[in-house]
Parts: sequence; C-alpha cells; structure tokens
Amino acid sequence: MTVVTGPFVVSCIGAAGAAVLGMVVLGEPVTAARIFFVCLLLVAVVGLKATSGH
Repeated sequence: MTVVTGPFVVSCIGAAGAAVLGMVVLGEPVTAARIFFVCLLLVAVVGLKATSGH
C-alpha cells in the first residue's frame, strides 16, 4: 500500500465505523442513502486494495 492510500484506507474505515456506530448505538436514523454511502466507502477501500498490484 502506498503512502497515499494508507491514510485513505484508515480514514474510510474510521468514517464507516463511526457512521455504523452512530446508527446502531446512538439511534441515528438509518436511511437507504446512508447505508449506500457507507457501502460505497467500503467498496472504495476494497477496490484500492484489489488494484494496488501487491
């Protein structure tokens, strides 16, 4: 993983985790858009890993 993608992966996982934690523990509204964008973050991380060439 390069110097640029490392912090991106960490921040995406943190953002997705905070969003899920807010929905599950804090009772924030669970909407289709929110779930879609959390999944989009995770797909971006997997996509970067799959195309990194390592």
